Amino acid sequence: MDKGYRLDVLARIEGAEFEYVPYREVHFGKEAPVPGYCHQNVDAWVQLNPGNHAVRGWAGNDGNSHTAHSVVQDEEGHLFDITLKLGAFQFVRHTGCESDFMLLVENKNIHIYYPLDMIARIASSNLEAFQRFSDPT
Repeated sequence: MDKGYRLDVLARIEGAEFEYVPYREVHFGKEAPVPGYCHQNVDAWVQLNPGNHAVRGWAGNDGNSHTAHSVVQDEEGHLFDITLKLGAFQFVRHTGCESDFMLLVENKNIHIYYPLDMIARIASSNLEAFQRFSDPT
């Protein structure tokens, strides 16, 4: 993974330039999305649901990294996840073309780890952002 790209994603995480994406239960006929296959699940969903679009990016998962992930954007512009049953999670959009993102995935560049000095700062800003998301009043 290009160092500049990684640093850009980290700067956006630390600057709380992410979205919280909720889980939405969906089915493909009688089948549910397959855990661990977010990119394929999203591609299948958007093919079956015109007006929905795949959005590639990075999902926060454990407090010290983000993992390559795909979510759906509906007709109204709202993002939702169809694979992870986590409730809402942080999502940083990929900047660049989809083929560059998929190349990262194919080459197993699927994690962006935080430097140790960022972890405490990120935890604090993430808590504030989550509180705003949880109580928008």
